[in-house]
Amino acid sequence: MWKYINTISCVIIAGFCSAQKPMVQLILNPKSALVGEEISVTVKTNVRGQIDITFPPAFVQGYNVMNGMEQEMDGVTGKSETYYYHSVTGYISKEGTYSFGPAYVNVKRGNVYHSNKGSIKIEKEKLVVAEDISMKQIKKPAFGVIEKSKDKIFEGEPLILSSKVYTHFNPTHLEDYQSYELEGAIEKHEIGASQQIMIEQKNVKGNAMFYFEYDKQVLFPSVTGRVLVKPFKMNLKSGFDGYALTSSGLYINVVPLPANAPSDFTGGVGSFSFTRSIDKTTFKQGDIMEMKIEITGEGNIHDTPVPKLNLPDGMLVYGDPIIDEDFSFGIQGSQGSIMYTYNIQLAKSGEVKIPSFSFSYFDVSKEKYTTLTDDEKLIKVEENPNFVAKNIPISANKSGGPAPLAKGKEYSKTRETSSLMSSPLLLVSIISPLLVAFLFLFGKRKKKEMITSKVTRLQPQISTDQAWSEILQAEKFMQEGRRDDFYSSIQQSLFLLCSAELKTTNSIRLTKNEIIDQFKSKNVSMATMEELIQVTKVCEEARYGLSSDSLAQDNLLEKTKILMEKISTEFSERD
Repeated sequence: MWKYINTISCVIIAGFCSAQKPMVQLILNPKSALVGEEISVTVKTNVRGQIDITFPPAFVQGYNVMNGMEQEMDGVTGKSETYYYHSVTGYISKEGTYSFGPAYVNVKRGNVYHSNKGSIKIEKEKLVVAEDISMKQIKKPAFGVIEKSKDKIFEGEPLILSSKVYTHFNPTHLEDYQSYELEGAIEKHEIGASQQIMIEQKNVKGNAMFYFEYDKQVLFPSVTGRVLVKPFKMNLKSGFDGYALTSSGLYINVVPLPANAPSDFTGGVGSFSFTRSIDKTTFKQGDIMEMKIEITGEGNIHDTPVPKLNLPDGMLVYGDPIIDEDFSFGIQGSQGSIMYTYNIQLAKSGEVKIPSFSFSYFDVSKEKYTTLTDDEKLIKVEENPNFVAKNIPISANKSGGPAPLAKGKEYSKTRETSSLMSSPLLLVSIISPLLVAFLFLFGKRKKKEMITSKVTRLQPQISTDQAWSEILQAEKFMQEGRRDDFYSSIQQSLFLLCSAELKTTNSIRLTKNEIIDQFKSKNVSMATMEELIQVTKVCEEARYGLSSDSLAQDNLLEKTKILMEKISTEFSERD
């Protein structure tokens, strides 16, 4: 008897291990971005190791680095799997299409697994319709206007709004900002790199003025008619002097959709496409068929409901579809895809024709409804004498929503259970899962303990060579006139050096505050810490502040090199 138990347990455990295939996935968000807009690059994997990502040369990496781990339950098998996440942010300052990846995961045994590649299209700022600027506004020390992507939009169409500020004085910072508001119930999402406020000089009706943009958002109005956008407010500062500013407001004309909507229209507004697939074409009566429908597009894809299915008699949809969303918000509204996976029982045998699927949306560019269809699909369902459909009407669940379990399937399971009761393997079938569960929980606990103790050994430390390579890169950027990249590299070189001296692993990039806290605990001199704070402050003000003054980059470069030498000297003397 125990021989049977051990054999079955080993088979099941081997199945658990072999089912977990190495997976490395590269995820980019958003799918398209503006010049200077923040981009998130995430690696998701089920193998633990050192993660390296291939970035395009134009990608300027920021300091927001995140690492995490979570357990995910497979909705079909019920198994739990561990996934590791490594995410970095950055931006690209030139338009074009850029390729990211693959990402590599190096495991301790020497195995290397790689991910997919991805690309992001970087666009210049979309042309917007500005409110007319009057001479009365120009005579003020400063004024603000709200700019919009369109004067007229259709119900469900995305709208881009942003705050524009013009001044006769050189602003240094702003306080007490209150955003514009659109009347009525509304959904809105911040887009663009709003923290990167850059001062420009513009000629406005013959007057030289300072100018900057702030608070860019994509909105989805849920009301129709002439809708008011209320002004934004702020206290604009120039040194210690301040100026209270209230912008002008504006109106948006939100047009209702035409009344002649097709019957399969579910509210999609923008530009869309779809694909439909089934897992195979030959089944047995009573089998569960998996049908997938993927809708891709831009506009308001996030707000489209579950598609309705048109199924023939003899097909029953089990529960709600599994929904996998992969979209982001940007200048095109919500852009990406949604995958719907339906589980459908085949209760009728023979050759079955599945009617074509249709999907309708409102095409904004053409200002009319568009209907997409695919071809009908033919499947073969072989008769299964063990499947008994008892007292159930053979009819499809047209809505794609929940459906009751087929009684025929329940009856079939009852018969199988009765035959099992008389089987000599009954004891094995009962005890084996209990044994497997015990071994699984015990192994999971040990694995958790091992992860805690091994995490440092699996990831190499940052080296000081990386920091000095970054300072050489900063010098190159200075010579090429790449201002933002220069300050980014200066700050990055300091953070890398400090992380190296503090013996931080490669997957963790310390922030300025974390470095200062650790410097204090290690009794680093106050003068060194103050110089570090000063240099990073200059970089942050140059990259994210409102100052338009040119900085002495060569002096800052030399000061950073001297500071790096000083930090290394202090730590070497301690060792």
